[in-house]
Amino acid sequence: MEVAVKLLRRSILEVDASVVAEFEREIGFMQRTRHGNIVRFFGAGRRDDGTPFLVEELMAGGTLKGLLRGKGAQVLAWEVKTGLAADVARGMAYIHSLGHIHRDLKERQRAGHRDDAGQGG
Repeated sequence: MEVAVKLLRRSILEVDASVVAEFEREIGFMQRTRHGNIVRFFGAGRRDDGTPFLVEELMAGGTLKGLLRGKGAQVLAWEVKTGLAADVARGMAYIHSLGHIHRDLKERQRAGHRDDAGQGG
């Protein structure tokens, strides 16, 4: 299984210390969140230099931006587009049902799906 590692950049940490608190809140939320339309959270920690990181599922589909407009992007059928939109909407509805607001939904976030066996694809 491949994973994605999200690191906080040192340059951001040096400018705004509140970023660490926000990152830790994100980790806490991800620890409590399990849904088929949200990437799986595997863990978090700090590098030897103190830089915080988190480890999450790597969706083989890459980012939504890459899928729609990236190098080698294909014109997607409307059924695929509406399926992606429905997946995003289901994930967002679940997040909102927990009383959490996702403030930075963007096309750089991961795209993909899990098959019936739960494998990312």
